[in-house]
Amino acid sequence: MNDDDIGFANNVSIGFLDVSTMELTRIDHVDENHFIFTRIQSSFDWFYQGDVMIIPDPVPTPRRNWNKIASVNGQEIECMGEFIVFFHFENIKGKLNFATSLSLPEFNHIKQGLAEV
Repeated sequence: MNDDDIGFANNVSIGFLDVSTMELTRIDHVDENHFIFTRIQSSFDWFYQGDVMIIPDPVPTPRRNWNKIASVNGQEIECMGEFIVFFHFENIKGKLNFATSLSLPEFNHIKQGLAEV
């Protein structure tokens, strides 16, 4: 988790993990009007792994165990909402984290290392 500012590029490709099914898909052309940005508007936690930014949906969703934990290449990510999204990111001068399109190798790396805890 990090408290630095985050900027998001427009029309990006992301990894989208539906936590109820643990299905990871790639979504292209995500812009500021996409529903994920309505869910992560206010305060949210984010994590990183290498050059991948990981953002669990911060809006609580009722389900049997309430919080879901996914392991991403051994890193446990808790999600209280419906999804976890993955972006490529760069840290610019130690102040701004800039989220851009997730590359195909990054997507495949996440997909291979994904497990339910």
